[in-house]
Amino acid sequence: MTRSPARFLLAAALPILAACAPAHDGPPRAVTTYYGARVVPDADTPGQFRVFGLPGYGPGEFWCAAGEYAQDELGLGPGDRVYLAAPRGRAGEGVLYTVAPSPTLAGYERPAGRYGFSLTEPGYNLRTAHARLRCRQIMPLNFEADAP
Repeated sequence: MTRSPARFLLAAALPILAACAPAHDGPPRAVTTYYGARVVPDADTPGQFRVFGLPGYGPGEFWCAAGEYAQDELGLGPGDRVYLAAPRGRAGEGVLYTVAPSPTLAGYERPAGRYGFSLTEPGYNLRTAHARLRCRQIMPLNFEADAP
């Protein structure tokens, strides 16, 4: 019976690959969303994270990133809520959100007739699915010409 060199390589590579695999036990890690926003979790406050947008980002894009992070990274469902934890600060400070609101934030009531996406009212909240509806749609461009 002959032994394949590939078996030896695989046996040698597996422990190295296992040692290089990222550990999920440590502090939460920063991620970049599909649309380019940077999301940095707060290591001191579970469920709280800050979204840093790109130039030109408006409220919809920030809420999109918050909804995407809450669902994809924190594992929340589409009906779970994400809350604005603090009003938007100066440029470059990002927007602070939470999925574990204090009683004050959880008790927020939206004023009647208000349908925008606030970045100034702490406690303002959306379901994660609703927040993700604000994501820009990437539409495929199909330029297939039918030849006669």
